[in-house]
Amino acid sequence: MSEQVSEASTTTGVASLGARAATGAFWITIEMVTVQALSLLVFAVLAHLLKPRDFGLAAICFAFIYSLKQLTFDQMVTPLLRKVSASNLEYTTAFWMSAIFGVTTVLVLCGFSFVADRIFHTSGLGAVMRPMSLMLIALSLSRTQEAWLMRHFRFRILAIRSIIGMFLGAAAGIAAAFYGLGVWSLVIQQSVGSFSSLGMLWMSTPWRPGFEFSGKSAAELMMFLRGISGNAFLGILNQNADTAIIAAFFGPGSAGVYTVGKRLRLALQLVASNPVNLLALPSLSEAQEDPVRQRHVFLMASRLVFTCCAPVFLGAAAVATPAIVLLFGSRWAGAGNVFAWLSVGGLCALAFDYFGTILLMRNRPTWLTGLAAVQTTLSIALFVLLHASGMRMIAAPFVLPYIVTVPACAVLALRLLDLKILQWLKAVSPPLFAALLMSLITRALSPILGAMPESARLAIVCTTGAVVYGILMTILARDTVMIGVRFVRDRLARA
Repeated sequence: MSEQVSEASTTTGVASLGARAATGAFWITIEMVTVQALSLLVFAVLAHLLKPRDFGLAAICFAFIYSLKQLTFDQMVTPLLRKVSASNLEYTTAFWMSAIFGVTTVLVLCGFSFVADRIFHTSGLGAVMRPMSLMLIALSLSRTQEAWLMRHFRFRILAIRSIIGMFLGAAAGIAAAFYGLGVWSLVIQQSVGSFSSLGMLWMSTPWRPGFEFSGKSAAELMMFLRGISGNAFLGILNQNADTAIIAAFFGPGSAGVYTVGKRLRLALQLVASNPVNLLALPSLSEAQEDPVRQRHVFLMASRLVFTCCAPVFLGAAAVATPAIVLLFGSRWAGAGNVFAWLSVGGLCALAFDYFGTILLMRNRPTWLTGLAAVQTTLSIALFVLLHASGMRMIAAPFVLPYIVTVPACAVLALRLLDLKILQWLKAVSPPLFAALLMSLITRALSPILGAMPESARLAIVCTTGAVVYGILMTILARDTVMIGVRFVRDRLARA
C-alpha cells in the first residue's frame, strides 16, 4: 500500500513539475525568439553602419564585463537555486553581496582601462571601457531578482522585461549610429538596454531585499564561490578569452569579424538551448530527493534538448556563409567559416554544460574545474600551434577540444546518476542522427541552387532541411514529436 502511495505521489510531483516547466519553457522561448530576432535585426543594421574595428573594441569590453560578472555575482545565486526552498534572508544576503561585488568589479575594470590601450596595442579601448563598465552595476542589481523569479518559475516577468529592454536599447543604438557616433552607438545600446531592464525588473518583481544580513548565509555563499571559483575562472577563459586572444594576435578588425560569427552562434544558443537549460537546474533540483525521478527527468530533458538544438546548430553550420552574407553583407563573408565552427561548438558546449549541471548538483565542482582546465589548455595550445604554422583558423582551436572534454564529462555525470552511457545514447541518438543527415543534405543542396538569389536559395535550403528533419524524427522518435505537437497545441489553445 505504501508503495502505491509513493508511486502516486511521485506521479503527481512529476505532473506538477512538468506543467510548470512547460509554462516556463513557453515564456522562455517567447523571450529568446523575440529578443534574438530583434537583436539580430539591430546587429545587421549596425553592421552596415559601423566598421569591424568598432565591433572589435566593443567585443573586447564585453569579454571583460561578462568575465567579471561570471567570476563574481553571477555565481552568487547558484546555491539558492540548488535548494528545495531558500529563505528570504538567504536571498537578501545574496542581494547585498552581489551589490558589493558589482561596485567592486566596476572599480577594477575602470582601473584596468587606463592600461588597456597599451596591452592590446589599440587606441581608444580604455575610453570605451570606462562607461561600459557601469553595466556591471545594472547586472549585479538584477541577479538576485532573476534567480528568485527563476526558482519560482515566473518566467513571464523575465520575458516581458527582456523584450522591452532590448527594444529600448536597440532604438537608442540605431539612432546613435545614424548620427555617426560609431562605436559609441554600441555603448549607448547596451547601457540603455541594461539599465531599462533593471528598472522594469524591480517594478515587476514581488520580492524585495530587506536591510538584513546573515553571516551564516554569507559564509555558505563564499564557501560555494571558493569551491567553484576555479571552474568559473576556466569557464571564463573558455567563453570570453577567445575574443581577447584574437584581438591581441590579429587586432580589433579580426576580433570584429570573429564577433559577428560568435554573436550569431550565441543567438542560436539562446533561442534553441536556453529554454531547456534555464529549466534544467530548478527541475533537476526539485527531483533530487528521488533518484528514480531525477533519472527520468534527466533522460527526458536530454532527448528534448537535443531534439530542439541539434538541427539548429548543425543546420546553421551547413548554411553559415550564405546566411552571413545575406544578413550583414559581402564584406563580412569571412565570418562564415567562424560561424560554422562555432555552431558545431555550440552543440558541444550545450552537452558539456548540461552534464556539468549534474556535477554541480552532486557537489563535484572540482571535477568540472579539471575538465574546464583541460578545455582551456587544449584551446590555447591549439591556437598557438595553428598560429605558429601560419594557419589562420581563428575559431577551430576553441571547438576541437570538446572531442575530449564532452565524453569525459558525460561519463562522470552519468556515473553519479547511476545511468549507463547506452541509456543516454538511446535517448539522444534519434535527434543527433536526424540532424546530422539533414545537415549533409542541405550542404549538398546549396551548390546546386547557386544561380538563384541568395535569399531564395537560403529559404529553399532551410525549408528542405526542416522537412527532412521532421520526416526523420517522425520515423525515428514519433513519441518525442508528439510531445512537441501537444505542447504547441496546448499553448495555442490557452492563448
